Amino acid sequence: GELHTACEQLGSSCKKFHAEAFFCNAFADYLGESCFGRALKERKERLLTLALESGAAENGMDKRQIRGLIREHEHEADYKRLSKRFLHDRSTVEYHEVLAYARSLLALS
Repeated sequence: GELHTACEQLGSSCKKFHAEAFFCNAFADYLGESCFGRALKERKERLLTLALESGAAENGMDKRQIRGLIREHEHEADYKRLSKRFLHDRSTVEYHEVLAYARSLLALS
């Protein structure tokens, strides 16, 4: 419909800008909903449970080591992996900028 026609008229740089803005807003929403305060603790415990159920303890890792891996892997790696996939490794927005934006959204609510 009209959206398809409008997108056809946009230049490729404008399309990239809109895709990047959409991705960054979505990732900031994810950070805000899942990665601060109680939600962060629940997420870490859920990841710990998944790791233990998948046999991490059988590989000689205890809970402290697994929690350390979870801490190291946090969200920057997720941001880089997803932005590479969805924006074809052409993101101009750094993770720390999206994190600051997510924190500012939380401060407003």
